[in-house]
Amino acid sequence: MYNRMIYQSFIDSFFDGKVLILVGPRQTGKTTFINKILDNQHLLNKTIQFNGDYFEDRELLNSQSLKKIMPYIEDKQVVFIDEGQKIEHIGVMLKIIADYYQGAKQIVITGSSSLHILDKTEEPLTGRNIGFWAIPRVVERDRL
Repeated sequence: MYNRMIYQSFIDSFFDGKVLILVGPRQTGKTTFINKILDNQHLLNKTIQFNGDYFEDRELLNSQSLKKIMPYIEDKQVVFIDEGQKIEHIGVMLKIIADYYQGAKQIVITGSSSLHILDKTEEPLTGRNIGFWAIPRVVERDRL
């Protein structure tokens, strides 16, 4: 993983009462970036991770029920949702969690910019989120 300009800004935003949203094109290292931060901040073992690729995670997060999700997140400090653009009502669920825990838990979500995760979270999370963009690194190859 290479150093990213947003690294320190992202860390400085932790536990500031905002949902952190990292968007960018596919295969730009969004998940690796988040896992590295969680590992460096000694939060990996204090994190529950959901993935929008998994049916069970999508169903749970689409339920919009705090009562259903609480047993999974209650003893964790960080809620990390990967591939959030694949969860239909993700904005409402994030709002519910953020409002209930009011900064006591850090919520982090990643998603592909091509599938408009920001559209799904914009209205429910107004004033409750900070967005970051993962920009692919340009790598030049020497010609042989």
